[in-house]
Amino acid sequence: MDAQSVGNQGRLSKDERQHRQLKRLETAIDAKFRDVVPRDKPDFLVQVRGIETGVEVTDGSSEELRRALVIKDDEGLKHYSVTGFRDCRDTGKTSNPELLARLKDGEAVSSEEAALFWAERIASRIRTKVGLLRSGEIERFQQNWLCVVNEQPDDWSLKTEFYRGLLLGSLGSSKALRESFDVIYVLSDFHIFIIDRTHFRAERLKD
Repeated sequence: MDAQSVGNQGRLSKDERQHRQLKRLETAIDAKFRDVVPRDKPDFLVQVRGIETGVEVTDGSSEELRRALVIKDDEGLKHYSVTGFRDCRDTGKTSNPELLARLKDGEAVSSEEAALFWAERIASRIRTKVGLLRSGEIERFQQNWLCVVNEQPDDWSLKTEFYRGLLLGSLGSSKALRESFDVIYVLSDFHIFIIDRTHFRAERLKD
C-alpha cells in the first residue's frame, strides 16, 4: 500500500476501515466469512467453516504517519517522504507543524531500521489486544482471532524470515501470548505472519 492509499484510509470512518481490513484478511487466507456481524470487542462475529469466530481487527500503521498524510493533503504538498515515522505514544503527541516538516524533509532510515520500527509497532498492537482478551474486555467465542493490518508503506526489501525473526524477538515467548487468541494474523503488503498456539510462520503473499 502506497503513501497516498494510507492517506485515503485515514479519511475513512473506523467502521469502513475495519470492514476493509476484514476483507483483506479473508482474501489473504483464502477463507469465506459467513454471517458477518459487526460488533464491539471483538469487532466482528463471523462463521468460518461452521465455527463461530470472534475477529478483532486493528491498524498496524503509525498514527503519526496517518495524521501526517491527512495534513499533507490539506496543505496541498506534492513532494514528500514517508520514511522515519513510528509510534511515539509514550513520548507525547507530535504537533502538526512537526509532522509536516518531517514529511517535507524526510528521514534517512535503513532497511533494517525500518524493519525494527515495524516489528516494535506490531508487537505493541498485539500485546495491547492480548491484554484486553485476557481481562475479559474482548468477549470469547468458539475461537478468537486477531488481525493486525499494516497499512504503512514500509521497506520490504529484506528476506521474509528476517521480518519474522524481528517480530518474534519483539513479542518474546510470552505464556500470555500463547494462551490468548487462537490465531493472530499480521498482514503487510507482501507478507502474512501467522501465530497460533504452537507455530509462528511467515509467508510471502502472491503478487
